[in-house]
Amino acid sequence: MQPGRSVKKSLTARHISYRISTRREEHIGKSQSYRTMNAIEQRTSHAIAWLRLPLMVGVVLLHNQYTTFQQLAQPNVISILSFLEQTLNLGVLRVCVPFFFLISGYLIVSSGGDDARAWPQKMKRRFSTLFVPYVCWGSLTLLAALALHQATWHDVLPSFWNYHGQGTPLHFQFWFLRDLMCLSLVYPLWVWLAKGTRSLSLGVLLVLYLCNVPILSLFYFCLGISLRLGHLKRLQFIAARLIPSISPLLLLLLMVRLSVFYQQLPAAILPYVDALIPFPAILLLWRWAKMGTSSTCWAWLGRSGQFAFFLYAFHEPLFGMLRKKALPLMDTGVIAATALYVLLPCVIIGISWAVFRVLQRFFPHLLSLLTGRITTHPS
Repeated sequence: MQPGRSVKKSLTARHISYRISTRREEHIGKSQSYRTMNAIEQRTSHAIAWLRLPLMVGVVLLHNQYTTFQQLAQPNVISILSFLEQTLNLGVLRVCVPFFFLISGYLIVSSGGDDARAWPQKMKRRFSTLFVPYVCWGSLTLLAALALHQATWHDVLPSFWNYHGQGTPLHFQFWFLRDLMCLSLVYPLWVWLAKGTRSLSLGVLLVLYLCNVPILSLFYFCLGISLRLGHLKRLQFIAARLIPSISPLLLLLLMVRLSVFYQQLPAAILPYVDALIPFPAILLLWRWAKMGTSSTCWAWLGRSGQFAFFLYAFHEPLFGMLRKKALPLMDTGVIAATALYVLLPCVIIGISWAVFRVLQRFFPHLLSLLTGRITTHPS
């Protein structure tokens, strides 16, 4: 064999060996990157599952406004309860509904990136998780209203969309599901816009939202999509660095809201303050959720999703019945009004849990239908 050929074969063998080792390193790198991304998605999924029940309890408290108890309240009671309403009901708790829209937008994006192909399967799933419970609870509420002569047969169709021009269904808290179903139907359009314009389309929605255009559901849904697509990583990095100053910012916004309520500042700024409050509140809640998921003491919250939905659907009809029964039985005064304001949500949650457990134990298939779950999961 000639020396030149031997050297050439040796160089070729080294080149092949180098290419094989390079490809192996690339494959290992991609595999490690995939495992890292998968671990991040798992932690995010656990944090979302962990947040569902606390957010739903927040919705229950949100619907417990002091105006319900005006017939009990004396002037000093109104001042106490109005303070609670401005700081809690219309303040911190305003984060709950926007956060749910953000979570929904985040979860609906396909992890594989092909949302056009994934659309039929996702719509099939949302038919059982959104549409079926929407129709079931709406029908039950309509039948109850017909039986009590509070509605007529002419209200059948409007009761599922816009009852008596109120902008909500008859089962009024289900306006969230109604808007979410509409957004989900065309979600590939929002994904396409987000991919095509990066952060530009979200920036336009942000300006409209801050200008008090009624697009809360659309804005936070698209914000969740942009977060899932990774378009806001720089903003997330900045927000993480600013966490220590988030709490003072939220307190400042709440103080401004109180100042407007007590006529120390012009009422014209109130819509802008209300639009800003969810942003620091979302960051704080998300940080709290990530801390909570690392504790085994709170692991049960991650398994409470089915009860969270049941509480969402069941609490407001129960609120209405208990208000009518409780108010005439209680004397006027500070103790009565404040006790009712504080204890009524606790009673609502307790009764909802008891009914949920009965359905879970004896009528699991009915519970699955009412909560949009194919199977029941003990919590």
